[in-house]
Amino acid sequence: MKVTIYDVAREAGLSIATVSRVINGKGGVTPKSEKKIRDAISKLGYLPDASAQGLASSLVNTIGMVLNGSISNSYYVQFLDGAEHAARERGFDLLLMSTYGTPEEFARSIRTRRKIDGILFAAVGPYVQPVYESGFPVCYAGHRQSFDDRRVHVYGGFSGYRKEALSLLFSRGCRKVIYMDGGYTYKGTDERNLQVIEDFVVTNGLRPDQVEYLGFGQQGVDSAFVRLEKYFLSPNKPDGIFVADDKYCPQVYTLALECGLTIPKDLKVVASVQNPLDGKLLRPALTAYLVNSYQMGYNATVKLIQIIQGGIPDDHLTYVPYSLIERESV
Repeated sequence: MKVTIYDVAREAGLSIATVSRVINGKGGVTPKSEKKIRDAISKLGYLPDASAQGLASSLVNTIGMVLNGSISNSYYVQFLDGAEHAARERGFDLLLMSTYGTPEEFARSIRTRRKIDGILFAAVGPYVQPVYESGFPVCYAGHRQSFDDRRVHVYGGFSGYRKEALSLLFSRGCRKVIYMDGGYTYKGTDERNLQVIEDFVVTNGLRPDQVEYLGFGQQGVDSAFVRLEKYFLSPNKPDGIFVADDKYCPQVYTLALECGLTIPKDLKVVASVQNPLDGKLLRPALTAYLVNSYQMGYNATVKLIQIIQGGIPDDHLTYVPYSLIERESV
């Protein structure tokens, strides 16, 4: 794994800004601190590249942003709005980007082209780790990854609100619940959803068949609703459903009605939303967990700019709390 300036700073016990001043020969560092940094560089075998050495004097005040999904998704719309707001306040521009080539090729290209000062990922994906390991300034939204010892992420409580949604349904008398999540582009989402379900089932002493997982990719929406219809028409039909993306709730409501199910009498529905008004116009109005993706985008951008400017990211920006909007669908 490539040794980065962050590794040197951690080994020396000094800030990235101080390490950068030594590497770039800018002075203003005490002899004692400089010796610590030189010793750390020697011990770790750190070799600064040309782009890192010229970082302080070559900022273009532009952040690249990878959405990892469709801009029509409410999460990305809110995240982008928050990121743009934070960047504008701090004199930075935001440049929407798409990934290309292999993750390793993308990381190399980002470092050598120097068109941006840092890169923001609105969701975890395979391109995050190579950029992170290259030492290029990066921040991502999602659960902290195993490789991330610098904590360069923001997190909206993925596991927390999903387990709470399941708990809410069972507390209202549900005996069998469908956990529905789809439209994602990163394969890791399946594994995380299954882990959430397993943890919930084990913790609450339930049978595995009391929470059924209905996961699907962007291209599998129609087949997912065919499967959901079979659930609704089966003798052992579910009496609750958690819908991870509220954009599918109108279809869930319609299908339930067509299958003779009344909400919430026969089927209780909980979803997650990115806007407090989402689901309010459904009848009955949708009970949902509000995931503040606007604040996630804002915090992630602030954190990334702190890194770009040579500082240590504020850990208080990492967690963005969610909240329950209780209406009539449970």
